[in-house]
Amino acid sequence: MQTAHETMKALANTIRKSSVFGLLSSSDNRSLKWAEKCADRAISHDFSRLSDRQLRNEFYASTELARTLSIASTTVNRRLGVWQIFEMSAEFEDFARFHDIADQVIETAHFSDSIKYFTEPDFSDTPAFEEMLGRSLDDNGLIGQYRAIVRGLVIAAERRKTALPEHISLSADFYKAIAELDERHKLKFTPTRQQVIAAALLTRGIIVEMDAGEGKTISTVLAVLAYAAQGSRVHVLTSNDYLAQRDAEWLEPVYESLGVSVAPVISPMDEDERRMAYARTVVYSTVREVGFDFLKDNLKLPPDKPIQFGIENAIVDEADHVLIDQHRTPLIISGNETADIATVEKSHGVIRQLLDLHSRQVAQAEQELNSGACPDDDAELAMLYAANPDNDTLKRITTQRGDSRQRLLTELADIEDTASARDFENRYYYRVDSHTRTVRLTERGEACIDASLGTANSDRRWAAHSQAHQFLRAYTLFTRDVDYIVDDDGVVLVDPFNGRLLPDNRYLHGLQIALEAKEGLPPTPDAETLAQITIPGLMGRYQQVSGLSGTSIEAQDDFLR
Repeated sequence: MQTAHETMKALANTIRKSSVFGLLSSSDNRSLKWAEKCADRAISHDFSRLSDRQLRNEFYASTELARTLSIASTTVNRRLGVWQIFEMSAEFEDFARFHDIADQVIETAHFSDSIKYFTEPDFSDTPAFEEMLGRSLDDNGLIGQYRAIVRGLVIAAERRKTALPEHISLSADFYKAIAELDERHKLKFTPTRQQVIAAALLTRGIIVEMDAGEGKTISTVLAVLAYAAQGSRVHVLTSNDYLAQRDAEWLEPVYESLGVSVAPVISPMDEDERRMAYARTVVYSTVREVGFDFLKDNLKLPPDKPIQFGIENAIVDEADHVLIDQHRTPLIISGNETADIATVEKSHGVIRQLLDLHSRQVAQAEQELNSGACPDDDAELAMLYAANPDNDTLKRITTQRGDSRQRLLTELADIEDTASARDFENRYYYRVDSHTRTVRLTERGEACIDASLGTANSDRRWAAHSQAHQFLRAYTLFTRDVDYIVDDDGVVLVDPFNGRLLPDNRYLHGLQIALEAKEGLPPTPDAETLAQITIPGLMGRYQQVSGLSGTSIEAQDDFLR
């Protein structure tokens, strides 16, 4: 099993961008050439002569990836394309006449005279039914393509009374007749060469870059079926519950027609529902749901039943967002509360006092700059930038002088280890680095904290100092309606990458409490951590991880880091 770092590095080293999607970015294009040959072999195979039942048997007998992908492509075309004929929508009005004829055949069919038609649920799947249906088609003078299509419609209509559509097998003649009469290709859903190439790459544990609209969902289902044909389980990890449920339900006819079970795992489901879903060969879910279920299983003791049935392969949609943007946010299961409210309140009071003292020093610096009393304006501006990056006086003067932030940073670097730096430590109470979003106490700030909280070594003092630092971060680095919002549920985090609210996430180590107290809300103490895992750590548990992304090449360095 790989470590988390090894997993991310392996993903970075296998990022490929096919020339069919753009310029090849990888120096090693052997995987791409292999995938292109595999796709061409898959396209060269023709399984249109097989019925649905024969196609399913061929799927499990296949030992070659190209054949498996070809069978999967044929199934996609049938179930997502041809089977739209049963929807009876205006878009497919060209085939409405066949439904009318099929209804007429059913009304006058010979098989309705048989007692078995009413007593045997599977009668429509017997030779006797086929023989009686043949006579009914003869009575209606149906031959050639018309006969094949109407026969398929009647069989589907009768078998749907006792079976799900995905479990109904139709003949190759039915699909052939549809293809010949579908001049406008309304019922055609053939995966493209690009999609087959991407699917082949996914089976190699590669992150594939595909732009929106190029068919990531179809590439995924082809790759998943390739895994399933080998007897492997697959988790398809999407970005939210909606997509997981939508894709699982939409693609279920494709999977089930080949005997591959599929189910979504989404947040509203209880443990029994999740356990049943994980028993399927293919699971559509999110990293969050799979990760928390993994942690819950690790906390279970016999005789409790595990929720999951092992994790083998993962295909990650929007891999850059899931594996990079979220990789620093661990999944955590918490227990009992651990914070001391009295300590929190004391630390808050100390930091509010420190902020007031610091503001007075900033105001004095503003006054000196405005009056021209500073002997070294450059150094003074740089120190003010470190003390209060968003200061209005600082912005006004730098705008007038045409100074940039980089110039101020350069000036700060120049005055390190000089008298000016010592003056800063003795004058201000903390220093803010807006570039790295960090804040640290100066010597004067440390002395202020020690004077209020004490210097004796104890767990209580350490907790108070730690909480005080989180309060300092909350006031200096986090902005309401930017980094978080406040609603009826309290402080709700905002995803910095997409602006989405994260109501189920909390900052750790006292920062959430600090933000709540800052906003005048009752603090909700941190809880004891019972189990946690990072996203890279979770990915390292899989035997193989692949994914799709719109920006994987640009993100390759991030994967390596």
